[in-house]
Amino acid sequence: EGPRRRFLRRLCNPGDGFPFRAQWRSRIPAFKGRDRALALEMQWHAYVLHAMAAWDEFYQETYIPQGTVYEYALGVSACSRDHLQHCLPLCHYDAGLSRSILRYIAKHTDVYGRIRHTDEGLGFFPRGGDEKSDSQIYAFMALAEYLRVNRDAAFLDESVPFDGMIGSGTIFERIELWFRYLR
Repeated sequence: EGPRRRFLRRLCNPGDGFPFRAQWRSRIPAFKGRDRALALEMQWHAYVLHAMAAWDEFYQETYIPQGTVYEYALGVSACSRDHLQHCLPLCHYDAGLSRSILRYIAKHTDVYGRIRHTDEGLGFFPRGGDEKSDSQIYAFMALAEYLRVNRDAAFLDESVPFDGMIGSGTIFERIELWFRYLR
């Protein structure tokens, strides 16, 4: 029995005084099924995503950082693609967090549909040759999964500011901009 399994067993079993158990149990799905080992592994990954969740004061949104080098060593919020990859499983069990990540990415979009690759804090983006388009592809995937699972078409009408917090537009308008930029 490894450390993850012991941790999850303590998290899920009442009576041993493990702090914050009720809060974690309300956030981490049970993943009930026949394969107990797979369910525990999925709980572990759900726990890790939630434990990494970070609030961005400037954008007023919560997102899941890339971790490791970018976030923890360099202090840079990168890369938008990774935030969107983390969003994909959350669509199935934490609609609020996945919505926040999608808004966070929409706020990193400029008026041309470019999703900024990195954020060095307070909305500062290094300008230069780092013009990737894979974030747009992941934005489509994450948004499609969110809409498919949660059936929340009203989300498309939410208005969010553009990169640099100048002007605003709806999530639906961001879809068009992402497509134009990608094309």
